[in-house]
Amino acid sequence: AAAWDLQALSSALATHQVTFARIPTALWQQWLGEAPSREALPSLRQITVGGEGLPGDALARWQRSALAGVRLDNLYGPTETTVAALYRRTQPG
Repeated sequence: AAAWDLQALSSALATHQVTFARIPTALWQQWLGEAPSREALPSLRQITVGGEGLPGDALARWQRSALAGVRLDNLYGPTETTVAALYRRTQPG
């Protein structure tokens, strides 16, 4: 299977009316630059990013974006497993 591009990610989230998505931090940062409007993703309620640190500037861009109302959480844990060792809900401060 071919890797998804950013448009394929947005399309899948919209088509399947995804409410929760877990996206690698690096991909999420790229997607943030081209994220669709809130109207295009009315079902989306929460995104969890993980796999690497969540840069504060990316979080600030998210909070200024059209998708700011979608809850964004950051996970950290060993990449070799599906275990999350640390969970943090993001906040504007």
